[in-house]
Amino acid sequence: NWKLYIAGFAIGFQNAARYALVVWVPVHFLGLDWKTSSAVIDPKWITVALPIGMALGALSNSWISDVVFQGRRYLAIVSYMVLASATAIIMMFVPHGSMLAIGLLFLCGFFVFGPASSFWALCPDLFGRRVAGTATGVLNTASYIFAGIGEPVIGHMIDVTGSTTIIFPTVAGLCAASAVLSLLIKR
Repeated sequence: NWKLYIAGFAIGFQNAARYALVVWVPVHFLGLDWKTSSAVIDPKWITVALPIGMALGALSNSWISDVVFQGRRYLAIVSYMVLASATAIIMMFVPHGSMLAIGLLFLCGFFVFGPASSFWALCPDLFGRRVAGTATGVLNTASYIFAGIGEPVIGHMIDVTGSTTIIFPTVAGLCAASAVLSLLIKR
């Protein structure tokens, strides 16, 4: 089913963006010497803002896909991926030490991870109850393959550029790719 492969690529890009945030944002905000540095932002705010944003994003996106978009999950996915891309771009220009950066980090996590719940709900919607488990497995496999490939690539990009800011345009691009592909997975 071609929609399964498109959905696999779309969630793959989404999950690569999520892992980019989880793995590389602490390095960006705290630096490599985070244990001994006197960071302006307390590390606990970074470790709280991102996962709380992600959790609330998943909760809201599933509700929005059901209520606002009346089961048209691709619209909820596309909306959040576009907003995630925009938020990631804005984060490139925000100073490390500001509380605005923490607020944007919360929003970026919110929009990047939110669509995960709608992706899983696509499985019975698009492929029926009989093969929903198989479809879920295929999507899950694709999502982790993309994450597994993405993180060393992003790490290499950081090494080559010498700047952790590269995380944000990368996340923006991954989210944009997910949004474009998600336009193709409507019922």
